[in-house]
Amino acid sequence: MIKPLKQRKGLSLAVVAIFFAGLLVWLGEERTIELFTAEEPDSDAEPDAFILNATYLTFGENGELQSRLTTRKAEHIPNGDYGLLTEPEFALFGEAPNTWEMRAQEGRLNIQGDQLELDGFVTVTGRDQKGKALRFDAPSLSFNEETGEIHTDQSVTINSQFNQLSAKGMTFNIDSRILTLHSQVKGIYVQD
Repeated sequence: MIKPLKQRKGLSLAVVAIFFAGLLVWLGEERTIELFTAEEPDSDAEPDAFILNATYLTFGENGELQSRLTTRKAEHIPNGDYGLLTEPEFALFGEAPNTWEMRAQEGRLNIQGDQLELDGFVTVTGRDQKGKALRFDAPSLSFNEETGEIHTDQSVTINSQFNQLSAKGMTFNIDSRILTLHSQVKGIYVQD
C-alpha cells in the first residue's frame, strides 16, 4: 500500500509541474485583452470638460456688468458647442431696478447662439413697467440674449403685485416689457 501512495504523489507532482509550465508559456505570450466588447460611445456626445461652482460674467463696452451666470456644475459638449448646467442662476442687469433673475434645476447654454434653455421648475423674477415685482413660473423656458425674449410653449404662471395669470405658452420681451400669452389664458386682475 505504501508503494501506490508514492506513485500517486509522483504523478501529482508531475501534473502540477506540467500545469505551471503551461501557465508560464501562456503568460509569456503577447496578446491583446479587450476589457470592453461593447461599441465605444460617441466621444463628441460626451463632455470634454467640466467646471464646478462656476461663475460667468459679461461686461458692456464701458465695463458695466451686463450678466452673471452661476452654476453648481457646467459640462462642455463639443458636438454642438453647448454647455449642460446644473442648478443654473442667471442675472441680467440693466439700469436699476431693471435686473432680471432666472433659476432652474438644470439648463443648456448654446455658446454660439447666446441661447439659454432652462428646465425643472424655472422661476424668473424682475419688475414690470411701473417697477412692481413680476414673477414667471414654468417647467421650462428659453432666453435669447440677442432678442431679449423669454419664451415657453409650456404652461406658465405670471404673478405681479395684485394679479395672477396662467397660460399655455408665452413670449416676454425684457426691454419693451411686452407680454404675449399664446393660449388657454386665465387670470385674476385687480386694478391698482
